[in-house]
Amino acid sequence: MTQRFIVIKPSLKNIRDLSENIDTIDLLKNKSVLVIVHPTWWVFNEADIIDWCNSSLTSWSLEGMLLGFINDEERNLFLMRWA
Repeated sequence: MTQRFIVIKPSLKNIRDLSENIDTIDLLKNKSVLVIVHPTWWVFNEADIIDWCNSSLTSWSLEGMLLGFINDEERNLFLMRWA
């Protein structure tokens, strides 16, 4: 199976490494982040993933290919469904 995500803990260094815009992720809100590394899979599943996140998670964000979660538990819930 192809890897779809990389799990990171957001920090200013992580954000600078991933994006020129360091405001990409609200570091106070998002305690856990997934980097989407399989763009083809993402394109085919984006609408379903967004619908699922809106109905199943307390708080989440999407900026480009970065998914932010309020805690590790919600990130793990996402991974159990979509990984």
